[in-house]
Amino acid sequence: MLIWTRVRIPPIPLIYSKKPPLRFLFYFCGSLKTMNRIKQIFRALFQIIKWPFLNFYTGVSTAFLVWVIFIDSNDLATIIKNNWKLREVENEISFFEEKVAEVIEDKNELEGNSRLQEQFAREKFFMKKADEEIFLVVPTKD
Repeated sequence: MLIWTRVRIPPIPLIYSKKPPLRFLFYFCGSLKTMNRIKQIFRALFQIIKWPFLNFYTGVSTAFLVWVIFIDSNDLATIIKNNWKLREVENEISFFEEKVAEVIEDKNELEGNSRLQEQFAREKFFMKKADEEIFLVVPTKD
């Protein structure tokens, strides 16, 4: 048979007080005035950081947003970079589709006209007849 009794559990001693000592700042600051200013800055930052975590739901929402925006493998920077690369590739695709259309148009023109074939061969590939010479005039930079 179990007997239930009230047992008073002693309170757990606090390792850290509510205001932790900031003596270590004095070694870095050199003066009390500078140390007090740094304390004020830390307290203000703590108030700003502490605000979203006052309510459970805002704290969880804030933690989730920080996770999604900065920490996750598909974070915001990666998404923006991938969208930028996607736009570049789409622009290249449209550029090359235009070039292919131009080449197909030139090919259709050249297939039916022998005079244009000869002109194309002479201009693009510097072809010549057996009894003629070709001189290239290259402008010099002055």
